[in-house]
Amino acid sequence: MTFNRNIVNQGITVLGNKGSRDQHSYTQQLRDGVIDFFVAFIEVLTDGYNSTLTVEDKVTAGDFLHDFFPGKRQALVGKDRETSTITVTNVSARTLVMLIAIFERAVGVYGSLVSINAYHQPGVETGKKATGQVIEIQRKILAYISNKSGKLFTVS
Repeated sequence: MTFNRNIVNQGITVLGNKGSRDQHSYTQQLRDGVIDFFVAFIEVLTDGYNSTLTVEDKVTAGDFLHDFFPGKRQALVGKDRETSTITVTNVSARTLVMLIAIFERAVGVYGSLVSINAYHQPGVETGKKATGQVIEIQRKILAYISNKSGKLFTVS
């Protein structure tokens, strides 16, 4: 894409992971693939309700994930890949709402920087209209069934 006659690399693929196995494949793709992205790491300082569950002697699953984080970040930075890190104490409803708000605002700011309306999503609007049609069919089916109280239906 070009912006003011300059080539702008823009990523539209969202990759996410939940554990060390996924991290390996994503890291490899991001280190050696296209450069149209940045990585936003979300570091969680506590590892949940069952932090006493060990997977090796005196090492929890949370320890492994936390210890992979700096290495993964350095692997990307070492190949000139852009990263940012948000550190939160724990995962709670409040934390999730704040993270969503941050990313929602980032989308708007980014859109304004490249002169696009980040919230103009014709595909989303098409999906909403299709959903409305499905709901209307569902209402008709339910009305038909409730008017036939006591009648058995079969599929043929």
